[in-house]
Amino acid sequence: MPTPTTTTGRARTEAPSTGRVRGGLAVLVWVPLALAALWLAAGAAAYLAATWAEIWEAAADRLPAASTERLAKAELGFTWAIRLNPLHPDHRQGLARVIETRGARLPLGSPAARDLYYRALTEYRTAARARPSWPITWLALARVKARLGSLDSDFDAALARGTALGPWDPRTQELALGLGLPLWDRLSPQARGTVLGALRRGLTLQPAQTLARALRAGRQDLATPMVAGNASLEALLRKLIKTQAGGGRGA
Repeated sequence: MPTPTTTTGRARTEAPSTGRVRGGLAVLVWVPLALAALWLAAGAAAYLAATWAEIWEAAADRLPAASTERLAKAELGFTWAIRLNPLHPDHRQGLARVIETRGARLPLGSPAARDLYYRALTEYRTAARARPSWPITWLALARVKARLGSLDSDFDAALARGTALGPWDPRTQELALGLGLPLWDRLSPQARGTVLGALRRGLTLQPAQTLARALRAGRQDLATPMVAGNASLEALLRKLIKTQAGGGRGA
């Protein structure tokens, strides 16, 4: 028959082990709940920030038209979202877009504008590392490089990667053409090849919009050879040229 001392000893040795198990289970339960709460709070802050910045109302190739006051609120909201969930690329990209918009409203080439563009570039790079498969981020990165006048190999790579990741996405083509066509004379041979590819795909995806964009950028010389031999596209180009010459707006 076991003595009380033996039973008590067993209880004394088992109690700490049971406590550790319960503590481990508590950690397994509460840590995911705490993380979920942080992510929900981050999502709420980012949603409010995007609403303040009027990001959803802006086309993919345009910056938001929100007021300066609303942009300031949006920047604060995205900053909090990043603090609560620093790994989410949407929060980084939202912050970068707000900062870029602020810079675009300052005098071209001013030190304050350049400082904002460098900040936006950092956030776009972080977002691209977190989600390298998203084409819009790469093209936005290239856009900020262009604003800084840095049409270097990094610009070429970002432009090429963005168009390669979304070759048949109309938003991707709009961004690539809106960026590349006005800068054509300053582009490297690699970047020119990327823009020409986007132009060809754009003529398949949305020919009227693509031709109108080329004409607005003064690049009829690039569009004309691509429509040669296609009666419908040739007729469309003539119509858009006539509309433009008459002071109207293309499609």
